[in-house]
Amino acid sequence: MTAPRKVRFNASNSYNANFAGRTALYRLFTSDGALLYVGITCNLDQRLAKHTLEKLWWHQVARMTVEWRATRAEALQAEEIAEREEHPRFCDTRRLGGGWTRHARRSDPALQQQILDTADELRKAVLEGRFQAGELLRERRVAEAYGISIAMTRSALGVLTQERLVGSVTNGFLVRPLG
Repeated sequence: MTAPRKVRFNASNSYNANFAGRTALYRLFTSDGALLYVGITCNLDQRLAKHTLEKLWWHQVARMTVEWRATRAEALQAEEIAEREEHPRFCDTRRLGGGWTRHARRSDPALQQQILDTADELRKAVLEGRFQAGELLRERRVAEAYGISIAMTRSALGVLTQERLVGSVTNGFLVRPLG
């Protein structure tokens, strides 16, 4: 498992405040420079916070670049060109006629395997008693401890939920008694 690390971008001072009314085209890269994702937003803080919760690949992000466009239409066009020509590893939107979009998640077998590997590690921790019956596992804490995204943590804990080792509750996952 990768060593835990936090990737945090605080765009409020350097980006959002200086570019009110404009749209950002942003690119997210791995530490070795591979392009993970291209997106657009008018509020980087909000979008990046959402990515930390929803993107299985978020833990791979090491660097971000931002280009500001005068209009959303200009940013959309630049995003489409970037997706077509730069081939990001993950691409959430495919443009349809009339400006509508639909989400098409691209599944990466390596990420799916990492979810299963994390589930294996969590299962072992439960079975060995490192997580006690009745203990509340909070997604963010588990994600930070294992150096993975919250979405990936949720998926791994979902595997344990199906195995009835943990149960989903409002504020996390509760370790069930063994036996």
